[in-house]
Amino acid sequence: MVPWIPDVQVEQDLVLSRLIVEFARHPLLGNELVFRGGTCFHKLWLDRPWRYSEDLDYVRRTDGGIGEIFDAIRTVAADVGFEKITTHVGRHPKVKLRSNFVRGGTLQVKVEMNTFERSPARPTVTRPFAVTSPWFTGEAEVPTFAIEELTATKIRALFQRRKGRDLFDLWLAVEHGGATIDDIATCFEPYRPDGWTGDRALSNLDAKLAVTDFTGDLDQLVSAGPDGYTIDAAAQVARRVIRAVG
Repeated sequence: MVPWIPDVQVEQDLVLSRLIVEFARHPLLGNELVFRGGTCFHKLWLDRPWRYSEDLDYVRRTDGGIGEIFDAIRTVAADVGFEKITTHVGRHPKVKLRSNFVRGGTLQVKVEMNTFERSPARPTVTRPFAVTSPWFTGEAEVPTFAIEELTATKIRALFQRRKGRDLFDLWLAVEHGGATIDDIATCFEPYRPDGWTGDRALSNLDAKLAVTDFTGDLDQLVSAGPDGYTIDAAAQVARRVIRAVG
């Protein structure tokens, strides 16, 4: 069971899970798209998803036109039941999917593709993923990144944006996902953002910990957190990782 309560979130989670399987099994998308981001981390690397997610993030393996990938996503999304599908071309091409929840309201999923970070610190891997429900049952080997590399991108996100979920995910990766701080630091270089220094990152974290929209970011995403999690405990882990990265 997912650890959130609203029926619409459970329904959206099931739709996301099916899309993960369908994309990985598709002959083009399964070869072109490597899964990453928060949804990937919770779905593929933990024994259960600890927070609600709304989007799917991928890295494209090759360059060239995006049209065939858009067409493939449209086909899969239509088969899943999405009624409105819009595409956006840019530095990060996006596909926005919309449909209606069974219980009313609008279901929205964003699929975003990074098209330039094609030199990972470690070789990509695959992870098994399965969905079993009355609505859909299926499984796939999903292309993704090593957990240490996924976590390295979370350090960057923690530095660049103000979302407490990034701190939560970093803590989970170290405390529950088996990622070691040394390995995370080794994978960080391809994702080191402009303006990063260890001291600046520590000050950045401290400033965010004083802001309620950062500390309260998980309120609508997690109904029951894992044992041992507090924002202070997560901050201590983050400080250790930041110091190791330098």
